[in-house]
Amino acid sequence: MVIEYRPDFALFDYLMEKYELKNDARFYEFLEKKISKPDISKIRHRKKKMGALHILVIHKKTVMPVEIEELLEKR
Repeated sequence: MVIEYRPDFALFDYLMEKYELKNDARFYEFLEKKISKPDISKIRHRKKKMGALHILVIHKKTVMPVEIEELLEKR
């Protein structure tokens, strides 16, 4: 399964919808507190870009494939 590129905020929204997480606090708990609540909010509101740590945390939690080269090309 390959997930197509989504802007950072759309990926967070997609994951929240897929895992039925109602808000940023629930998403924070889902990610086992490895991405801060302020970072989650800033990324979802387009004030911050997702970094490598964010991508790796999501990959580890969701086992979603990460096509690093493709992500870097899109930036």
